[in-house]
Amino acid sequence: MIDFIVEFFRLVLWELCKALLTLMDVSYSLMKEIGLMEIFSLDAIWKMWSGVMIFITFFVVIRIAKIAIVTLNDSEKIQKFSVISVLQKMFITLLIITFIPFGMKAVGSIGAWSIDNFTAIIGMSNDELP
Repeated sequence: MIDFIVEFFRLVLWELCKALLTLMDVSYSLMKEIGLMEIFSLDAIWKMWSGVMIFITFFVVIRIAKIAIVTLNDSEKIQKFSVISVLQKMFITLLIITFIPFGMKAVGSIGAWSIDNFTAIIGMSNDELP
């Protein structure tokens, strides 16, 4: 009778562990598929990016117009005004806006490569995996 109870608990524990391992395996597969998805190649992302850039350009133009109007109305601000500093700020903004898409693609590619080659990163071979 005791052997029956022990075997029953072993069976229950084994089925529970098997269910948890299956759940972990499924969740890992799902996370891997989500991580390998290249969202930056989707058209909707770039359409959204274009919309954001239109808004940023609009607000930059408004900011430049505000600076010009304020500077033209105040003689003290005309003396403090520096065209070079305005051009530097515009160049830095343009540079950041230009290189953000390349940075997003690079980060996405690095993440996908890391997920795909996870076993090499942690020092295991595919033969050692269960």
